[in-house]
Amino acid sequence: MLEGLNWWLLGTVAATCPKAPGFGSVHRPQVAATAAYVDQTSLGWGQMLHGRLSKLWGDAYVQDFAGCDTKATHLRWTKGVIKALWKLAFVLWEHRNNVLHGSTEAEQAQLRSKKRII
Repeated sequence: MLEGLNWWLLGTVAATCPKAPGFGSVHRPQVAATAAYVDQTSLGWGQMLHGRLSKLWGDAYVQDFAGCDTKATHLRWTKGVIKALWKLAFVLWEHRNNVLHGSTEAEQAQLRSKKRII
């Protein structure tokens, strides 16, 4: 998951997303994770920051925990990931705004004065 999200966040020039880290593995959890990776690539990695995850990610997570209540675990994990992604999106947005507009009144005044000069 992080491999694809990093590829998208860094704006890599490669036209296609790199293969999933577990690509070619025959182990059940890796196969499920690769399917989720491919599905997320088709949905768009940027969509993750809007909380739009492939449903296959939850299935891939549950594959690693055989014997647990799969539906409850799947839902709990998916909700947690979506909340974490929303938090990340907000942190990125806040950082961008601070860089563009300043995080303190002094920085904001300095940026306004620079804009007047230009």
